[in-house]
Amino acid sequence: MDSTPIQSMDSYNSINSIDFGEVVLFIKFGTDWCAPCNKMSNVLAGISNSIVYTVDVENEDFEEYLATNNICNIPTVIIKYKSNTTQFVGMRTTEEINHMIHNIKTRYHDLTDTVF
Repeated sequence: MDSTPIQSMDSYNSINSIDFGEVVLFIKFGTDWCAPCNKMSNVLAGISNSIVYTVDVENEDFEEYLATNNICNIPTVIIKYKSNTTQFVGMRTTEEINHMIHNIKTRYHDLTDTVF
């Protein structure tokens, strides 16, 4: 599966507001010339039941967002499942990412199973 580029903050915000159901959303911040970013894209493409979006950190529309969210190293990947998110910086293996997905799904289900 190929990744889909996000070209603007409006698109980013729209994508973030979508409930993808059981599908995991990856948003990878990087650039085309970054070898680790390209390798990370290949790893993410191999994760089943997921959608990958990319944000070019050289896109001026994201300048303020990157600064506000302290995204200064690439690749940075946000993993989103329902309303839960986590992120990591640098390379990760498929096994490490699947473990993160398991943890984020477990956190989500633990929160939704809690009765107040």
